[in-house]
Amino acid sequence: MKLTHIAATLGTAAVLVTTCLAQSGSADVPVPHGTLGVKAAGANYSIAKGAAPAFATQAVAKGGTAQFDLRVTNTGTAATAYAISLAARQNVPGAPSEMIPTTATVSSTGLLSQKALPAGPIGFVTPSVAAGKSAVFLVKVPVPAASPAGHAWLDVTLRTPDGTVQGTGQLVAEKKAVGVGTSAYDLTVTQGSQGPVGSSAYEAVIAAPALVNQAEATFTLKFTNNGPTTQGILIRAVYPPYCDQFKLGNQFSRQTTTNVWLSGNSVTPSLKPHTSKTYQVTLSKPSGNCTGAAAINNVVEIRAAAAILGQDPNVSDQTYHSVLLVAPYGN
Repeated sequence: MKLTHIAATLGTAAVLVTTCLAQSGSADVPVPHGTLGVKAAGANYSIAKGAAPAFATQAVAKGGTAQFDLRVTNTGTAATAYAISLAARQNVPGAPSEMIPTTATVSSTGLLSQKALPAGPIGFVTPSVAAGKSAVFLVKVPVPAASPAGHAWLDVTLRTPDGTVQGTGQLVAEKKAVGVGTSAYDLTVTQGSQGPVGSSAYEAVIAAPALVNQAEATFTLKFTNNGPTTQGILIRAVYPPYCDQFKLGNQFSRQTTTNVWLSGNSVTPSLKPHTSKTYQVTLSKPSGNCTGAAAINNVVEIRAAAAILGQDPNVSDQTYHSVLLVAPYGN
């Protein structure tokens, strides 16, 4: 499954239920509204912006459990109980397997205890949230120990009791990369204190904590030749044509987007077996015309393939490893 673009529509249909709520034109009964925010780390919640859903990832060890905070804010004028649905992405037939089956749970959070939310026909049912107030819920996503590298990817939808969608988000529980890779073009990525993702994964995913005020997040990319012979690694950055917030460099300097990673392919210096080359990629919170309704979270997909016989073919035509880097909108 290609996950090059973050924005996606849900692939599952929800069963809508009728309620005693009056129609939106009624002057007697307030119409419920709400917003959704998600986070795995950092102080800020990722929020939906234009076509961009709220977004968060967490890298966990095999057999571990990713945990996400999900914030529901009542922007209506009356207390409301909401429904939170979690729909797991599925593998596309014939595509490389990267999705890990999982069953997520949602709990209310408190100072002393956690209480699982009941499941209703359109999702987990929250307690009533007062008008103008927020409630935070805990989403736990277990990652099996036995499954291969990959991730559990969940589409989150917040609805009012009549089934009206109020906000969407995406949560990704990514398996950490462990051990030494086996290809001549292994790629692992870290961001902040997050453990490495990638290597044998066909397309791993890693996100920075949500960014605000045109802040930046730097990802460290390690390209390793774990093959039997000395050779370089072919690199390509695939970038949606919405924003221009990509910087490439190393620990000494950074460049702007006018570099070969975006305009074509690049090759690392020749690497002996089990040696590496490290780069840094910086993404910033989209700004300027990227704040409009058409905006998406800042995304770049980094691909690594074998550089064969000094040739520089299109990396998309080869077998490759890749990591999707995401800089989500913050509140």
